[in-house]
Order: sequence, then structure tokens, then C-alpha cells
Amino acid sequence: MVPTYAATLLGTHNLALLGAISAVMLGTACATQVLSLRRGLPPATGQYLGLVLAVGLIALVAAFPPRSLLILIAAAVLAGAGLGLGFVGAQTQINQLAPAQRRGEVTAAFITCLYSGVTVAAVGVGLLSDALSLFAAVSVVAGVIAATALLTAVWHWRTAD
Repeated sequence: MVPTYAATLLGTHNLALLGAISAVMLGTACATQVLSLRRGLPPATGQYLGLVLAVGLIALVAAFPPRSLLILIAAAVLAGAGLGLGFVGAQTQINQLAPAQRRGEVTAAFITCLYSGVTVAAVGVGLLSDALSLFAAVSVVAGVIAATALLTAVWHWRTAD
């Protein structure tokens, strides 16, 4: 989804550039995971800091009107950091909570849920872009994901007491 959006945003078919933008996001996610594990970041803190993903999605949408490569790269870094922090925080917490004999099953269910969410987002953008523009489709799906993440964080924060 990101390479197609970036190609439209930047008006380019340069595969090296489009691949690099995706690589920045995924590389940032990997680096963030390694750093958070090495620093011993508590899982709940990682999950809350993972909300920077919402900021990355907002930046992704904000990059379109000015057709800004700089904002797009910032969006990739922010979204990647959020993805990495949220994922490693959630997986670490699952590893702590799940009984050892069920950890594989719980992790498989967790990964299935993650990929289901990614699939719904990608298919949603595809379907919406047929009816609307690509920009509008990405804006709607990014808004839904960001709002869901923020509402979930508020719910967790309020029920933590």
C-alpha cells in the first residue's frame, strides 16, 4: 500500500525510491524493537509509546497535499517506530502472561490478529480507492486506525486503576 501511495504522492515510478521508503519504515520498526529490548523497556510503556504510529499515519496523510518526500519519510520513521514499539511491547507482555505450555498458541493467535488487521486495512484502502481517490481512501483508513489506537489506549489507561 505504501509504495503505491508514495508513487501517486510523488508522481514517480522509481522503484528504488519507493522500495527505500518502505525499507525505512520496516528498518525503523526493527531497530526500535532491538533498542527497546536492549534498554529493558517495560512492555506497557512500549505499547503506549507505540501510539506514535498514529502520529505517523497522520503525517502520511499530511504528506499528500504538498507532495512532500520529507514528510513522507518522517511518516515512515514515525510509523515504523510505533509499529516496532507496539509489537515488541505486546509480544513481550504475551510472553510474560501466557503459560509456557501455551505460549506458542497464544503467539500464533496474536500474529493472526495482527495480519488480519493489516489485511483489512490494505483491502479497505483498495476498495475505498475504487470509489474515492487513493488519498481519500488512505485518509479514511489511517483515521480509523489512529482513532482505534488512541481510544484503546484511553480505555486501557482508565481501566488500569
